[in-house]
Amino acid sequence: MLSLLLVAAGLVWLSFGDCAGLFRRSYHSIVLGDKDFIARKVRFKVQIAGTLLLPNGRLGGFTTVRASDCVEVTIEEDDEGSPSQAVDEMEKRIRGSVRIVERVPIRDQDGELVGERVALVKEGPKAEIISLKKGASRLFVIESKSLTHALAYEKLIQNGYRLGPHGYVIGEGK
Repeated sequence: MLSLLLVAAGLVWLSFGDCAGLFRRSYHSIVLGDKDFIARKVRFKVQIAGTLLLPNGRLGGFTTVRASDCVEVTIEEDDEGSPSQAVDEMEKRIRGSVRIVERVPIRDQDGELVGERVALVKEGPKAEIISLKKGASRLFVIESKSLTHALAYEKLIQNGYRLGPHGYVIGEGK
């Protein structure tokens, strides 16, 4: 009986090998009731990336990363066809949300308006951060079941990023 338990525990441990923070996150979620806990030193590792066919018939790109506590974050770049269709799609997503966390303009280094960004919570629960550059037909979307993970990933890549030798996302910013 004990050997069976050890084998089962070993299999669970191996399946969560890249999720060193899973147990800490579980403790915070279950015991402390903090459903959106994220460790300060969370890391994101690329799981899969590819192209997908969007409902509008155009192609979009996606990347799924997994945080070191096993929370997944998906990044999409969706081609909406035209700038006006991109604005319409962004507004549709906003209307479908449960709560808007933040809606702010995106400005360049000179303070010029170059786009808009909105962070929102949808049913599920699911968080989305949507960015749209002025005059662009592509929406940039970061989504996760955890708003704090989506925000942490956005902050990590905001000044560019590269992939480390083991597939971890490394921010290039300040």
